[in-house]
Amino acid sequence: MTSSQGNRDLESCATCKFRDHSIFFGLNGEQIKRLDTVLHINAYPKGAILCFEGDAPRGVHCLCSGKIKLTRSSGDGKTVIVKIASPGDILGAESIISGNRHEVTAEALEPCQVKFLRREEFLQLIKENGPACFRLAQKLSDELCKSYVQIRDMGCKVSTMARLTSLLLRLMSKYGESTSLGVRLNVKLRQEELAEMIGASRETTSRLLTKLKKQGIMQTKGRSMIILDKRALENQLFPY
Repeated sequence: MTSSQGNRDLESCATCKFRDHSIFFGLNGEQIKRLDTVLHINAYPKGAILCFEGDAPRGVHCLCSGKIKLTRSSGDGKTVIVKIASPGDILGAESIISGNRHEVTAEALEPCQVKFLRREEFLQLIKENGPACFRLAQKLSDELCKSYVQIRDMGCKVSTMARLTSLLLRLMSKYGESTSLGVRLNVKLRQEELAEMIGASRETTSRLLTKLKKQGIMQTKGRSMIILDKRALENQLFPY
C-alpha cells in the first residue's frame, strides 16, 4: 500500500460537493465538525493499493477525488472488476459491519484523495446517527441490486456483446458528459479492464469494440470513449 499524507487543506465534509451522495448527508454542523477531526487524509498515486482481498479491515475509505477499481480474484486465477468507485463512495463498510475480511482489492485508477475513518469511529458514527445509518443501508442495498444485474449478465446465457453494451450504458449513466460529438465517458479504462468487467478475454472485447466503431456507434482515442449513437447501442442488447 502506497500513500502519502494528503493536502491538509482538503475541504471539510460540510462543503464537499459530493456530500449529498455520501453517508454523511443529513449530519448536522456539530456532527460534521467532529467527523472532520477524526478523518485521516491520504493521497494515493495511480496504481496504489488501498486494501487487498482477504485483508482484515481497519476502517473505511471515503473517496474524495479520483476513481478506484474494486477487483475480486476467481478460483482459476482470473480477475473480475466488480465496481468503479467515484467521489462520495465509501469503501469497506460491508466488511466492517459484517466482521469479515475484505472481499475485494481496491486499486487507484488515477491519483486519488481519500479520507480514512478508523473502524471504531465508523461504528460509533452509524450507531449514534440515524441518518448516516439509513444512508449507508441505502447504499449497500443499491450495491446489492447492481450485483444482481452483474450476476445475471455473467451467469445467464447473455452474449458477450450484450454484456459489453450493458456495461457501456451503465458507464454512460454514471460518467457520461454530453459533447458535440456524443456522450463522452469520463472514466479511462484499458481494454483489459473492460474485459475484466464483463468476464471476457481482451481479444474478444477488442473485437467487439472494433465492431461498434465500424457501425458508427462509438469512437475511441486511447482510453477515451465517446458514444455516438445511444439508441443504436441500446439495440445491441436485443439485436433480434
